[in-house]
Amino acid sequence: MIDPLTSMLHTLAVAPGDLPVEVELDTSFALALQQVPAGVGLLSQTASRVLLSCETTNLDRFARLLLVLDCPLGVINPRELPDALRNLSFAAAQYVSAP
Repeated sequence: MIDPLTSMLHTLAVAPGDLPVEVELDTSFALALQQVPAGVGLLSQTASRVLLSCETTNLDRFARLLLVLDCPLGVINPRELPDALRNLSFAAAQYVSAP
C-alpha cells in the first residue's frame, strides 16, 4: 500500500527548481532525517557523510535552512551557495547590537 504522505514528501523533495543543490552534511543519517525538514530534498548516505540533494528557486532561503542545521557542512553545488551563507551570517551579525 502506498503511503500518501511519503509520496507527497518525495514529490516535494524532487520538485524542479532553477538551481540544483548538493550539500554534504557531517552528521549521521539518523540525525539528518531529524534535522532536515521533510520535503526539502533527498538524503543519501555517503562513505562518511550525508548528501542532501535538491533544487531550489531561492538560494538565500535555502541558505537560511542550512544555517539552522546543527552540523558542519560542505557545499558541492552551486558555487554561489557559500557566498549566500556568508552574506546571511554577516547580515545576522549586523542585527545584534552591543549592550
